[in-house]
Amino acid sequence: MDVEGGFDRRDMDLLAGFVTAQGCPNDPVLWICHWATQRRIQFRFNGWISQEYMLSKGILQGSPLSPFLFGVYMADIFRPQLQVSPSCRSMVISYIDGGLIGVAGDSVGMVRNRLEEVFGGCVETARGREMGFSGLKTRWIGFGKHN
Repeated sequence: MDVEGGFDRRDMDLLAGFVTAQGCPNDPVLWICHWATQRRIQFRFNGWISQEYMLSKGILQGSPLSPFLFGVYMADIFRPQLQVSPSCRSMVISYIDGGLIGVAGDSVGMVRNRLEEVFGGCVETARGREMGFSGLKTRWIGFGKHN
């Protein structure tokens, strides 16, 4: 599953709450909020310098801080989930801006049902933040017997 809109559409108050919940002291949280919302940019071309523009949307990609903030912001969408029963096992694994749902079960129907349940929860949480998953990079891949 590949997340769309994770860097572009972030709720700064929610992000600050997540960082605080991870035990980060208030001063760095305030600095992160300022860093993420008070950026300015100017364009320079052949000696010409544009006016200054405010950039207050999204998490700056390419900064060493960005993967950390993105991971914190996405943590509950891809929260580690491990469900085990005698006939079906599933887990969720996340990395950068994507995730994997792994399911093993006694039947294809059981696996599909668990997959739909877990993916539905990820989609619902992401939708609440105006994010989604790329249809081009999100696939079902099945292995094993088809019964």
